[in-house]
Amino acid sequence: MFRVISAILFFIILVLSFVFLQQNYEAFDQAISIHYNIILFKVAPVVVPVYVLMVLSWMAGVLLVFFLELIAWFRMRSKMAEQSKTIKRMEKELQDLRTLPFTDAAPVTESPPEE
Repeated sequence: MFRVISAILFFIILVLSFVFLQQNYEAFDQAISIHYNIILFKVAPVVVPVYVLMVLSWMAGVLLVFFLELIAWFRMRSKMAEQSKTIKRMEKELQDLRTLPFTDAAPVTESPPEE
């Protein structure tokens, strides 16, 4: 059910985005001049349309999130490997304890009930 609702919401957002872009195409097609003045380097101004800048910003965000999730995934895999080693060690210890021979221990004396 959740997938159906999320698919419907995605479709509605997609349609509304296309309507918005169609109605405001002229604003997105305007050119923006970007100037780079980095300490010693001065680069000639770059003229790009607004939509190109928006797409590049979106792609930069996607790449940033991808790399952050990749780092989190590697940390999770490392933690899982560590926990797997701990589980194997504990299972071996439990198996060793199960195979220990019984020894005759001193008889346990029962204490008389207190009255």
